[in-house]
Amino acid sequence: MPGTETIIKIERTVFKTMKFSATEYIGYLIQTSDQLIKIGILNDPEDLYRSGCQASSDDLAEFIGSPLLSISVSEQEVMPIALPEIEDFELANFKHVNIETSLGLLQITFYNVSNKYLDREFVILSKQVNIQDTI
Repeated sequence: MPGTETIIKIERTVFKTMKFSATEYIGYLIQTSDQLIKIGILNDPEDLYRSGCQASSDDLAEFIGSPLLSISVSEQEVMPIALPEIEDFELANFKHVNIETSLGLLQITFYNVSNKYLDREFVILSKQVNIQDTI
């Protein structure tokens, strides 16, 4: 379909939001026919705050070639996601990124386990949504 934005590649990785920045995020890069979408949480190599992310699908390749319909952020989990067992997980804060495609929903959950005083920076950089927030 002409004008349809199609997903070309989805990659879990560490990335920077700006070329010469020292700040790194752990998350996902989604290459589409129109843009490179960056979704991530501030990366701490020492993992002092016990944070990370997990996708709802074990096979991200199943979304390759599918049209991207929308991107949104929710406080609610839509799809059950197996997250790692971490001490004090009940203290975690969550952000759920919903990537709606013609094949269905891909939800990526970002989490930060802290004492509620140590938030982590969270970003989504795309044409549809630009968010710089904390978890």
